[in-house]
Amino acid sequence: QLVLDAFLTNEQLIWERTSNCKITSKESGSHIRLLRRERATDISGKRLSSIRYDTVIEAENAAFDYRYSLESKKSQNNLDEYKSNLLLRLSGAFISSASTHTPPPLPTRIKSKRHKYAMSSNLSLNIKADLSTNPNNCPPNAFFDSTILSDCANKIQRAVRNRDVRRSAKRIKQSMKDQTYRTQIISYLSNFISSDTCYKLLLGSDDVEIVSTFSIYDKNQVSVKARHIRDALTILVAAVNTETPPSWLKCCELATIKNYNIVKRAHTIADWYLQLHQYESLKFCRSMQGKASSMALSPFAEDESLTVQFKSWTRVDLEHLTIHKVQDFINNKLLCDWTTQQLRVNKISFPVSIYIVSRWMKEAGFRYEAHKKAITLIAMKI
Repeated sequence: QLVLDAFLTNEQLIWERTSNCKITSKESGSHIRLLRRERATDISGKRLSSIRYDTVIEAENAAFDYRYSLESKKSQNNLDEYKSNLLLRLSGAFISSASTHTPPPLPTRIKSKRHKYAMSSNLSLNIKADLSTNPNNCPPNAFFDSTILSDCANKIQRAVRNRDVRRSAKRIKQSMKDQTYRTQIISYLSNFISSDTCYKLLLGSDDVEIVSTFSIYDKNQVSVKARHIRDALTILVAAVNTETPPSWLKCCELATIKNYNIVKRAHTIADWYLQLHQYESLKFCRSMQGKASSMALSPFAEDESLTVQFKSWTRVDLEHLTIHKVQDFINNKLLCDWTTQQLRVNKISFPVSIYIVSRWMKEAGFRYEAHKKAITLIAMKI
């Protein structure tokens, strides 16, 4: 009976690859029937049947040998240990009769689920195992007292609520500070816009001589910047207290729509706002657009021989003269022999652009005259 309990049981802690092993006895002999699993983790297995054995003992021994051969090395070691313990029990005076025996305990896995739960740092798993063996955990007695757990939970909740309250107060304070600053900037820009003195937002506007150098483009450009920034800030201030306030770029985009899309990109207004805060005086830099061409000195004003050479070349084909032809002549012939030092002194960026060439031609005495199909250059002073 002990042999039957030990080696023909269906307990999965012993047998990982086989189950439902039965010995069927008939007049012709005994047969083995069992289920075989391909892997230890499989739920179902394949039913197999053996050949005929003359006696039941032979069938039992064959069943054990077959099942033992399928197990892993770890399971075989457990089975050997269990078999040795069984033999010790059989060799002693433990068994008095076959009907009043106490079967040996089944082998258990070294690391059971309860052991894993007890070694975990998770409180819920420790409670399931009713044990905490992890040395890094708090004293286990505190884990299983509902009163202590409730007190700990209340302390954590109070700490979290206090932290959230502090964060909320800090954010509200910062939001009010930002709103006040935005309102001040709106008022600051509105004063210049209403009085049509936006040019005072340019750096150097305190000096009368520098103000006299401001071009119409500079004054118009700074006015456009001030209007767009004021409108974007106004939209942002009005929408801060809503449930879903828009982003700064979205406010800049709405400001472009309000000003009839004079500015195409919302990022341009955002860049202007950063430019306004580049200096403590809250003023804009003058636009550098077109400054490079205006600083380039004409070579005709410095050297009269170049003027004569240029006008002699234009006489050859005056009717078909264009700015592109003049640009090729200046870059490939007129200035090709100039050194880097000469170009630097005259503030000329080589090769010369078409805009600089048009200004030099005007200084040399050429002007445009409208034509039906094209624009023709006519020499007026040769």
